[in-house]
Amino acid sequence: MTHLNFSWSAPTTYENGATITDSLTYNLYENGSKVVTDIAALNFSLVMDGKSPGVYTYTVTAVDVATSLESVQSAPVQVSFIAPKSPENFVYTLVVS
Repeated sequence: MTHLNFSWSAPTTYENGATITDSLTYNLYENGSKVVTDIAALNFSLVMDGKSPGVYTYTVTAVDVATSLESVQSAPVQVSFIAPKSPENFVYTLVVS
């Protein structure tokens, strides 16, 4: 099973400069779509099995638990998934009985 591990730092102030005193959870976005909600920790492991090769962009938001207000998305992180090459020099033997 393949995992992609994310970690981030918790914000300490609101956009208006006030200190954050409420609990926060986090949402994870993949290519602009929310894929995981209500992450309670400052890290998360996403199962990547079955992903098609390509470039994926991830961001995270903070959500104030008391008000449900969500922050703007973090700076993006891009991850490239590359399919392995096919095996070379494939040989088979046909056995007829």
